[in-house]
Amino acid sequence: DKFKEFTSKCYAEQGQAFLNAYWGDNEGDAESIWQWSNKFAELDLENKKEGVDLDEFNAHRFLESLKETKTVRQMRKEITEADVDFNKRLALLEYCIWKFNKNVGDFVSRPQGGDADTAQKLAQAQKLLQEVTVAFEEATSTADAARKAAKELAAALAELKAQEDAYNTKTEKLKADSESGGIVSRNRAKNQLAVHLGEDPLPL
Repeated sequence: DKFKEFTSKCYAEQGQAFLNAYWGDNEGDAESIWQWSNKFAELDLENKKEGVDLDEFNAHRFLESLKETKTVRQMRKEITEADVDFNKRLALLEYCIWKFNKNVGDFVSRPQGGDADTAQKLAQAQKLLQEVTVAFEEATSTADAARKAAKELAAALAELKAQEDAYNTKTEKLKADSESGGIVSRNRAKNQLAVHLGEDPLPL
């Protein structure tokens, strides 16, 4: 049906379609809708910004990200109410219609656009969307790079610690061997200890 055509669009286009239909009512909510669009894309691990809806688990994560104090039962009730096509998945457009108390029949009957003034404001909003999307992608990329660097640093520190532990263990063993056993074995251990202590304990 016509509504399904809209919920089959990517998250950004769903947000744009909602604002196209309700710009007069929801102009002030444009930034929030763009942020929701980016959050949907972030939670959609498989399709990212090309996705169209979230499964129930990630829909719960989306509602949690809004930092609204709700029980799991309340969130499930909201998702069920917002899920217009009852497919147990949540599209951004479905959420917007539920959130702002709109009606599907009214939405599909509205033109996608309006007078020249509205069209200009929509163009400005779309530009804002693009700027927010670029900023979001850059922030995500920076965060990914930081996580990768932190992981590499942790691995390097773990390797350094392992080498240090191995060096200290060998040192203690050779010291013990140089102080016990026969004179030949003690002297051999003392020589090995001297060589060992003369080595760089943490080679590059």
